[in-house]
Amino acid sequence: MSTDKAIKLSTQTARTLPVGEYPDSGLPGLRLNVTAKARSWSVFKWSRALGKPVRKRIGDAMTMTHDEAKRAAKAVMVEIEDGSVVTRTQRHAEDAGKPTLRKLAEAYTTQRRQKGFKTASWAEDVLERAYGEFMDKPAEALTREDVIARQDKLLTLKKGKATESKGQAASRAAKALSAVFTLAAKQGTYEGKNMGEYAEAPPPNARTRYLNGNEEAKVLEVLAAWEAHELQPWAAPYFKLALATGQRRSNLCAARFDEMHDLEGSAPVWVIPKGKFKSKRDHRVPLLPEAVAIIKAQREAHSDKPWVFPSPQSNSEGHLTDPSYAWEKVRKLAGVGDVTIHDLRRTTTSKLANLGLPAGMTAKLLGHADDRITQKHYHHLETEALRAAMLKVA
Repeated sequence: MSTDKAIKLSTQTARTLPVGEYPDSGLPGLRLNVTAKARSWSVFKWSRALGKPVRKRIGDAMTMTHDEAKRAAKAVMVEIEDGSVVTRTQRHAEDAGKPTLRKLAEAYTTQRRQKGFKTASWAEDVLERAYGEFMDKPAEALTREDVIARQDKLLTLKKGKATESKGQAASRAAKALSAVFTLAAKQGTYEGKNMGEYAEAPPPNARTRYLNGNEEAKVLEVLAAWEAHELQPWAAPYFKLALATGQRRSNLCAARFDEMHDLEGSAPVWVIPKGKFKSKRDHRVPLLPEAVAIIKAQREAHSDKPWVFPSPQSNSEGHLTDPSYAWEKVRKLAGVGDVTIHDLRRTTTSKLANLGLPAGMTAKLLGHADDRITQKHYHHLETEALRAAMLKVA
């Protein structure tokens, strides 16, 4: 039983609580992590110096008391704040002339950012989640056995990141490792074996999950409750706009007000520039009244920002980059199972399919050059829609 709500922890509760993760109400940032094999104290805190959250284990909860954990946590929080908690081992490796896995990942991010990719840090983010304990060690210290063991662990997870289905975490990690080591070899910063070759990933399967009518209603009910209580105020507009437009997560996160045209007219449209779109051409998304209302409300709330969804934590991108942690809470509260953010895109297009829109037109909305991709991955008819069609020819 994990909880996002902070609870009052003590030495006794730390040694008796069931499996889960528990934030401490007495010291924000201190957490108790309980697995089937261990109980440990850790700190999870945003680092201004690093521009991202950092997690660090500080001790065994079976031998370290709650008071001892709080004292240790306060010291670690100072290091997290100034970034030294991560950079100490990294600096040691660099002084020895051995680039760390983090350095290789950062170089990959830098190259993609220079080329204008909208998801420049994807490999760095994936490796941080999947290979976090190796990031500040010399890249050459990562062994074949390490990679095989970590990939096996990822393959057996019920889920990876909040929005990853079973096996997806392993696939992303394998791709990230291969990409990072390939670039390092080209740049001459690494001469060893490409560790991506040892990263086993499951064969890709066409995903067909989307929200049915009842599930969508439950999600919208949760989002309405969030709006009423002003919980993460960007979340409800973001997920509603995702359902109203059917566009990719990255495009929604990076949407700008100057991309929205004719909002006061009869033909409002969102023009996603070709530099930000997967097909490398401008993509025009017709905006329905609900979408227009969301964008106008966001513009009124953030009149001093260019982004429809500004970053809630002032990151380097300037806009929202990871809505998955909020979606995980929404998904659980709505009780809709393993639905990912990308499945919202599939939900929109499947609704259009059930209304009789041809796959070719849906492909235009999604920006697919080949409507066979749309038919395979996004055009899913519900049973009742099929029944209605069959009755027409009966």
